[in-house]
Amino acid sequence: MAHSRTLPTILDVEAVERLAEMLDFKELNAIDEDYDNLGAGITTTRDSCKKKKPNHITSRITEETRQLLEKRKKT
Repeated sequence: MAHSRTLPTILDVEAVERLAEMLDFKELNAIDEDYDNLGAGITTTRDSCKKKKPNHITSRITEETRQLLEKRKKT
């Protein structure tokens, strides 16, 4: 049985910060309720701020190599 491999992802840090500011993390009277709200907020933030990890590291590629790759992609 083949297992599907999940694609590598990274979190968009700026989106996480914006969303965290919008979410209401106020303290409630019940600890269980606090914990549930915090967990739900973190999960929502994580899921909505994922983006695909690039398949190569551009900082390790010179400009000449990048141009050759673009040229190769067009042909």
